[in-house]
Amino acid sequence: MMIPVRLKHAIYSRKIRKALNRKENSRENVNRKIGIITDAADGESIQKLVKLSGELGFKKEELKLVVLGANFEVSGMVKVIKLDTREVSASGKFRSQEILDFLAEEFELLVCYFSNKQELASLLAAEARSGMVFGNAPDNFGLYQVEVHAADLDIFQQEIKKYYRIFKRE
Repeated sequence: MMIPVRLKHAIYSRKIRKALNRKENSRENVNRKIGIITDAADGESIQKLVKLSGELGFKKEELKLVVLGANFEVSGMVKVIKLDTREVSASGKFRSQEILDFLAEEFELLVCYFSNKQELASLLAAEARSGMVFGNAPDNFGLYQVEVHAADLDIFQQEIKKYYRIFKRE
């Protein structure tokens, strides 16, 4: 059954807002892990985001990387989790076991780097458990503690590093 785009938009938006209302973003007692959600369409961008996690002081085994709609192999023992639109029910429930495992994790930092019309990625970010959520503009749902206004990935990474250090000092 094909669901109209407008209806899907309304369902996902409502579900994101519900998740944000019940979500407690506490920076205390979170595991030393980083989650990255992206819809980057090329391997070079994915590699840059993996490198960012290392530059922030996270080990590769502390990284969980979700890519929307694409299969990528990343060198260096980093497993890429694919977020497939077919693995989400009409009501916005995730069915993929890998995505459910991602949602069961507690992250110190969640980094979101996706285009502005990715409601599915926003839904995943809203349901993920994280002490800090940083992402690129526009933040249509109020997901992020830090919203970075940078179209270039390199500038985005610099800003993430800067604000992560500021938040770590608090």
